[in-house]
Amino acid sequence: MKLIKKTALLLVFVSFFSCSNDEETTSLTNNDFNSLGMKSDGKLLIFKNIEDYEKVVNNPSEALQNEVLSEIAKMGHLTYAEVNPITTLDINTINTYISPYFSQLINKDNCIQIGSHIFKINKKNETVLVLEAKYANEYLDLIQENLSNSHIQIYSTDDDVLGLISNDEEAISNKACSEDAAGGRNQGVGLQIGGRLVTLYSIYEKSGIYCSAHYYMYSNATFSSTERAYIQTENTWTKAKCSSASGPSSLPWYSSPGHYGYEKTLPVYKSTKRLNGYHLKGRIRFESGSTTSYTTSFSTWAEIEANSPY
Repeated sequence: MKLIKKTALLLVFVSFFSCSNDEETTSLTNNDFNSLGMKSDGKLLIFKNIEDYEKVVNNPSEALQNEVLSEIAKMGHLTYAEVNPITTLDINTINTYISPYFSQLINKDNCIQIGSHIFKINKKNETVLVLEAKYANEYLDLIQENLSNSHIQIYSTDDDVLGLISNDEEAISNKACSEDAAGGRNQGVGLQIGGRLVTLYSIYEKSGIYCSAHYYMYSNATFSSTERAYIQTENTWTKAKCSSASGPSSLPWYSSPGHYGYEKTLPVYKSTKRLNGYHLKGRIRFESGSTTSYTTSFSTWAEIEANSPY
């Protein structure tokens, strides 16, 4: 457990001053939860318990993911994705990047409530701050990272934070796992097409309560209907802690997104359970011409690896 001593972090910069001093959470009943175990108090997304949260983040199907996002879109709070749309992704912004799915689960203050605890993710400082929901009137202290508040606990994004605060059987089982958790990594490559840039990142991100391995392709340029950018992968492989491996798998090309600004995610792994090992190797495949007669360009490979056979 990496519970970080508060005295060592008194100089952490205060971030996300987006709430007023009179902001409080609203008391809601169990009847307010939808069929997915979710509700909103107008400020953040709330899951009824850890089990409901795990159902929507542990490698959800595309149909379930779309259902989750559709329900969130009906809620009254602002998500991180709404307030922080990705306008560029480069070496200066990748370390604070939050994957598209998770960025719609947390709110504009980087917070989410799961069961009896509220969590704030700080990707820049690699910390997760936790406040019991019974102290929800101290929410402002949480988002301002007021570490003099004794009700706020602070962990590392490397930790299995849900397991550390929970006493359920699954958490106890996870604690007993002796395999190491792999560190987060990312690598990006770019491909210039007539002065227009397409970038691709291979990413394994950890947020303490969420892990995601995926490929992310992005461009804010405009392309014609006869130009197509794809994600190509080779020997994608993952292994969760104390679990069997998945893969390898390779894709010659993966789904070209729209032509007026590219944004495409190829998911590999989503879970609360951290990976012991992974291998992500991807590049951009760009085609120009009709679907039967075209020229092809490739970027170099964006490759990340930890404890893998590759």
